[in-house]
Amino acid sequence: MFPRRRVAPGRGLGDLLTQERELVTTGNVAARALSRSGSGAAGGLVIPARVRVLTRVYKTVAGSFGVITARSDRAFLALQNQSTLQNLYYQFAADAGLNAGWQLPPGAIDLYDITVPIDGVYVWCAVAGEFFALAEGVPA
Repeated sequence: MFPRRRVAPGRGLGDLLTQERELVTTGNVAARALSRSGSGAAGGLVIPARVRVLTRVYKTVAGSFGVITARSDRAFLALQNQSTLQNLYYQFAADAGLNAGWQLPPGAIDLYDITVPIDGVYVWCAVAGEFFALAEGVPA
């Protein structure tokens, strides 16, 4: 299975992307190494150099739906449940559901930055109209 890291609620996906952009532009290699190990103060986000990050915000619908398709050159993936009340479930390469996939609590972010799944991503939420964000890193 793919190793994922959970970022506690209270941090925005944009905050994490900004933090990583600063590490890349300042050339702070030590900070990037610390982030990659997961022992950094913020839990660390690692986006490989020369990667363009596409960030999108979605609304849930009734049932499971495909958010992004499979992509063999994906180098980074982050999902954030922006709902304040509802759990979100997501899965790779198959429909997500209450008993299928990974649960993402309100406000939490799951990061895939070391081993990145290349399959399509499917999302399910019990309530339609809830927001979630997805960031996908692809070659620049």
